[in-house]
Amino acid sequence: MKGFRMADSAAALTQLDLVVVRLHGIVDGRCTCGRRDCRTPGKHPDVGPSWKRFTREHAGLALVRQWFKQKPYANVGIVTGEISAVLVLDADGEAGVTELERRGYPTTWTARSGSGGLHVYLRHPGYAVPNRKIAGIGDLRGDGGLIVAPPSLHVSGNRYEWLPGRSPW
Repeated sequence: MKGFRMADSAAALTQLDLVVVRLHGIVDGRCTCGRRDCRTPGKHPDVGPSWKRFTREHAGLALVRQWFKQKPYANVGIVTGEISAVLVLDADGEAGVTELERRGYPTTWTARSGSGGLHVYLRHPGYAVPNRKIAGIGDLRGDGGLIVAPPSLHVSGNRYEWLPGRSPW
């Protein structure tokens, strides 16, 4: 059933005109890339080295469906930046979330990451926005960036999930 949730989520996000890519999944607590020393388990593309083309072109719905039919355990990634019309503020851990809440953020699509952080989706402003660190919070994923989307599985065993009332639907 989890595979169907992943495929359904990937398709629904694609239908919102977001660029979706298949990421390696987590099976038995390990990244499906097979590297014992994987530094980003479940968070890197599983569509070959040419995934960067999706920073310039959309992966169509048929291709996204095919990807998740082939590997239903895969995680869902969203390419950030102008191509998807979103930036994502990635607040890391409890400290990052606390600082983000202290500074305040708009009511918008927001997901809890598998590690307990927050992913706050913001409208892309229409000019180049690079990926960068945000002191005390985490990262801003901009043009050429990638974010893990719900209901992907984190290496901790927790799932990424939309906060109540903060999903795109």
